[in-house]
Amino acid sequence: SDLGVIEISNADDDIVKQQNQVAYFAARKVDGLIVVPINEQAAVNITAIAQDAGIPLCYINRNPYSDETLIPQGVYVVGSEEVVAGQLQADYAGKLLNGRGNVVILMGPSDQQAASERRRGNRLVLAEKYPEIAIIAEFSADWSRSKAFAMMMEWIEQHDKHLTAVLAGNDEMAIGAANALANFGLDQVIVLGVDATIEGKAAIQQGKMTATILQDSEAQGKIAAQIIIDATHGKKHKRLSITPLHIVDKNALDSMESDE
Repeated sequence: SDLGVIEISNADDDIVKQQNQVAYFAARKVDGLIVVPINEQAAVNITAIAQDAGIPLCYINRNPYSDETLIPQGVYVVGSEEVVAGQLQADYAGKLLNGRGNVVILMGPSDQQAASERRRGNRLVLAEKYPEIAIIAEFSADWSRSKAFAMMMEWIEQHDKHLTAVLAGNDEMAIGAANALANFGLDQVIVLGVDATIEGKAAIQQGKMTATILQDSEAQGKIAAQIIIDATHGKKHKRLSITPLHIVDKNALDSMESDE
């Protein structure tokens, strides 16, 4: 039929599992593949599998290529500029802090471009626009709420409490940090995440988190689907499609709800 079938599988952040899933679909000669790559390393083999099978491939949400010119023929990327997420966070915090304060940065795994680019965005804006905001600690908490919680508990225990903001590379780490801060009564500390997950938005409504960055995953999904449909019909697309990022704080959530 013209409607086609969409099959979905989850690799649970396991590189081998993800490659096996892609190989399985390629062996079945599917018309197209849309993949959220676990990291750049995983993408190397996935790209090879798709190209060997002559199947159009669209990476979504995470861009495994440091430069658009590196994206091979028959491969597409739909995502946001990760560095901008970090820049938006730092600028939002800088304004709320009136340009003065102490910041802790929580980042994802260092081998993932999203993690390192978001951190780079944080550092760029703080250095250029807010020289009186000091980065007093940086941790990699692997996108994990429990790791972020444990690291922040230990850090707050050992250091003075003059912390004014936490910039976390995703909402899960932001929630973990917020829970740790709450244990020490440090509710006035600004906590920012990325992803605008359901739980992240709930934490903002509850006043645990201050704001998050919305990667428009719905828009990304629509664009990726259109690219694959077009590719199967021989239509060309640009290799990189960028979707904009937005700050989501309590005011934005309140206005979203009133729009619905």
